[in-house]
Amino acid sequence: MEKVVSIILIVIIMAFAIWWLIRSWTEPLVPPRKKKEPQIDEVEDKAVELSNETSTSEQIIEEDMEQMNITLPDTTTRTSLMVALRKLNLQYDFDEDQQFLVTYQGECFRIIAENEHAWIHIQDCWWYRESLDDIDNLALLHRAVNECNIRDVNKIVYTYNKEEREIGLHILRDIIWLPQIPDSDQYLQTTFDTMLRSHHFFFRMMENLRKEEFARNH
Repeated sequence: MEKVVSIILIVIIMAFAIWWLIRSWTEPLVPPRKKKEPQIDEVEDKAVELSNETSTSEQIIEEDMEQMNITLPDTTTRTSLMVALRKLNLQYDFDEDQQFLVTYQGECFRIIAENEHAWIHIQDCWWYRESLDDIDNLALLHRAVNECNIRDVNKIVYTYNKEEREIGLHILRDIIWLPQIPDSDQYLQTTFDTMLRSHHFFFRMMENLRKEEFARNH
């Protein structure tokens, strides 16, 4: 009797196992859950939100250009330069060649910036003048300029004004300028500061050369 019961139990277990296998084979596969796609309304709302996020600097630049009746090519070098100047709260104008005229700490800088180039050229013109009639001082001036150009990152050049009978000094500096440069306003301010320090460096060099000349002759 016990044998019969055992056989019956085994048959029942095997039948259940066969039924389970057949059921699992015949059930359809459940497709993977799809990622929820954004609705059209959501996409449109996001686009409107992004379009409304116009930076204050860009708005100021557009106002400046409109007021001055200036149309600049739609590229980034000049626009990013204007943004940096605005961050520094520096007033600027444009000369007849549409190049920047910037006043910084009382000094007028001319910045040549072209959208086709990845650098800008900065000039600090006529920051020092000397009479052409002072021969001795002119000799010291030429030596001081040469010494400064050897030691300084900025370059000093001079030009003659024969009508006014004077020589003028100018500082020139080329720097890389890319819109992707971080803290471009601080980068530009540091450049202005180094050019102003070149003034002091030149005057110290003149004084040192004058002392050497005096010591040599006495």
